[in-house]
Amino acid sequence: MTVLTTYQDAPTKTVDIGRAKFAYRGLGPDTGTPVIFLNHLAAVLDNWDPGSSTASPHDTT
Repeated sequence: MTVLTTYQDAPTKTVDIGRAKFAYRGLGPDTGTPVIFLNHLAAVLDNWDPGSSTASPHDTT
């Protein structure tokens, strides 16, 4: 399985929760604790600063 490490290459997926549909892009391995970024109302997935979603685990605490 190929592990995606760049946001621009990750496909957009959706999940239905109740009556709401959420779009997301997954990066990195499927193991570990996921980090979820919530975007503001009327924003799109492409509004993210690429640096915020591709940070190294060593850059965070």
